[in-house]
Amino acid sequence: MLGVVLEVPFSADTQDVLAAYADGSSRFLGHANNMIIRDKSDDFDPLIEDLLSQAQPLLQIPPAPRPRTVVPVGHVRVTALSAMGVHTTLIPWSEFDPAGKYADLFKAATALLQKTTAKKP
Repeated sequence: MLGVVLEVPFSADTQDVLAAYADGSSRFLGHANNMIIRDKSDDFDPLIEDLLSQAQPLLQIPPAPRPRTVVPVGHVRVTALSAMGVHTTLIPWSEFDPAGKYADLFKAATALLQKTTAKKP
């Protein structure tokens, strides 16, 4: 697993993008044209490792070119990056509910997002 990217739409033409990479870096591109780039940091390593771990099942999806379509509202596009290519799936929000198939992935992504966007004192 080289990384994972989550694309979350807010409307038909705006979305947030959270990316985490095996080198310990992460990126957040906000729908309000904000961007946060984090290099490797010991503070973030456990969060990134957890997210990459939760994304491992996505590697079962055959690699294929990532669609260049807009993510429909009510869904999240999740892409796992591997040496074999990109493994992309479109997941409805219901799968992120506590009993959903991707609940742990969403929990890990939320933890990383909260730490990434937190203001430092």
